[in-house]
Amino acid sequence: VGMVMEGVVARVRTGVLKAWLLSKGIDLRGCVERRDLEDEAKKLNGQENDLEAFVVRSAAQQEEEEGRAKRRRAGSTPAEAAEGGSDFVKCGSFAGALPGFSFKLGKEGLGYYKEAAGVASRAEEVPTKCDTSTRAGPGPEPSSSSKRNCRHGTESADREDGFFDGWSIKEIKRWLGDRGLGTEGCLERSDLVARAMEARRGAAVPPAAPSR
Repeated sequence: VGMVMEGVVARVRTGVLKAWLLSKGIDLRGCVERRDLEDEAKKLNGQENDLEAFVVRSAAQQEEEEGRAKRRRAGSTPAEAAEGGSDFVKCGSFAGALPGFSFKLGKEGLGYYKEAAGVASRAEEVPTKCDTSTRAGPGPEPSSSSKRNCRHGTESADREDGFFDGWSIKEIKRWLGDRGLGTEGCLERSDLVARAMEARRGAAVPPAAPSR
C-alpha cells in the first residue's frame, strides 16, 4: 500500500470518502466504521490524484449549495425572505408593508420582525389619534384630561404593536422623513410615535415642509 494514498485518505472527511468510493462502484455494505472505508480506499492505490480532485469538487459543490441556501433564506426581497420561514429579515430601509411582520429596530438590527399572532389586531383596537381639526361644528376644546387619555391610548398602541420600541426620536424622525412626512407639531416622542403609527396604518399624515 502506497504511503501517499494512505496520507491522502487520512485527510478526507468520512462523508466525502464514502461518496468517492461509491463513485468508483465499490460495494460498501460491509463497511461499518471509518477504518473499513479507509481499507477500501487503500486498495485503490495510485488514484490519489483522483481522490484529491474529488475532494476539491465536493468542497466547491458544498459551498455553492450553501450559497444558494443562504440566498433563498435572505431572498432578493423581504417578501421572498419571509416566504423562506425567517423570523427576521434584515433590511436597511422600509420596503413596504409585509403581512405578519413589523419593520423596526430590534435586537437583530433594522429590518422586518415576525409578529406574534394577534398583535396587530389588538393594537388596532386602541385609539391612536385625537383629531380636533375635523370636529363637526363648534364645540368646546377637548379637556386636558381627554388629551392625556388620547396620548395614553397612543402609547398603549405603541406598546401593543411594538413597532417603534427602542427607537430614538432621531430614528423616528428619519423614518418619517424617508417617507416625505412632516414632524411639525410633534413636541414629544409620543407625538412622533403617534404620527408614525398613523402613517403605518395608512392614515393621512401632513407632508414634510419644503426646504428653504
